[in-house]
Amino acid sequence: MATVTFEADVRPIFEKEARYLACMRHQTVATEAGAYECDLTDYEIVKKLHEKILWVIDDAWTDGEATSYQAMPAGMKQLPAENIETFKAWIEQGMIEK
Repeated sequence: MATVTFEADVRPIFEKEARYLACMRHQTVATEAGAYECDLTDYEIVKKLHEKILWVIDDAWTDGEATSYQAMPAGMKQLPAENIETFKAWIEQGMIEK
């Protein structure tokens, strides 16, 4: 897979899928490093929260069905598999910004 960057590949996923921006807007997510408002358009925030974001867009789903009340977006269809794979590749490649 080609190099995946936040600006070129990850941010557009969440901007295109506006329901994700709306779902996470004003959500505060706690980590060991602190609590952060989840702005899916902010590189530093997404980098800090990547494990939690991956969980709610992928691990909280089974066969396209939400298996947790934390699945994102609530009450809607899961993000397309190719977008989840892009997000995973971005993490695996070191979460490059640009």
